[in-house]
Amino acid sequence: MEVRKSAAGRKELEKHLKGKRLTRGQALRAKCYECENGYMDGKMPCNIPDCPLYPYNAYVISAQKRKESPGV
Repeated sequence: MEVRKSAAGRKELEKHLKGKRLTRGQALRAKCYECENGYMDGKMPCNIPDCPLYPYNAYVISAQKRKESPGV
């Protein structure tokens, strides 16, 4: 598995694996990082809409807000 050093969630997953506590946001990033095999960078939406964490992906939320807001 190739791991991107700048991928969001890497530090959080490492922290979890060392037995340390995570905040909710850290746990979310760690799980998404693990699920995406180290490729979660926050710039692309999650492509698994059936995932229970999908609605909490920051990119997905901001994309939905743009869709709902009226055009300028």
